[in-house]
Parts: sequence; structure tokens; C-alpha cells
Amino acid sequence: AFASGGLVWLWYRRRSAAADKKLIARMVQVVLAKLKERASNYVREPATQLPYLIIARLRDELMQHELALTERLRIWAIVEQVVGKNANVRTSLEETADGEEALVWTWLGSL
Repeated sequence: AFASGGLVWLWYRRRSAAADKKLIARMVQVVLAKLKERASNYVREPATQLPYLIIARLRDELMQHELALTERLRIWAIVEQVVGKNANVRTSLEETADGEEALVWTWLGSL
């Protein structure tokens, strides 16, 4: 019984890891698309747009479906690492409209 239980757990973990990998890849693509769109909007209307997206707000928007905080943070940490290493993205600290400082991503690539 233990052996079959262990096999079930292993099967679930592998399936879960594969699902995580797909989710992370999808989320990275969404983040990059949103950053590129924000940069494009900023070029068209610099007086009304900011050139960056606040990372924490983006995380909350994209991860709202994940109710388990530990899972949300685990998945997002990987997304953040992948996006942060992208040569088209700059991570910086900016002062927001309400006067708080926040980590942001800015698209540097071509539009």
C-alpha cells in the first residue's frame, strides 16, 4: 500500500511540476506583453501614462486565481526571476503617485 501511495504522490508531483512550468511560461508571456503594451501607450500618450508597471500590483492582478498564499508567492518568485533576467526589461525602484516607493518593471525593447 505504501509503495502505491508513494507512486501516486510521485505522479502527482511530476504532473504538478509540469503544470507549474506551463503556468509560469504563460505568465511570463503575459507580463512581457503587458510591459510592451504599457511602453507603447506611454510613447503615444506620455502625459497620461506611466512607462512602467508596479510588480506587486501586476502579481496581484495575475495571481488572483491562486488563493493559497504560499503557492502564489512560490510561482510568482519564479516568474519574477525570469522576467527580471530578460534583457528587454529593467527593474527599478520608483516613487508612485501616492508617494510610496515600489519595485517596477519597464520595457526597454523595441515596440
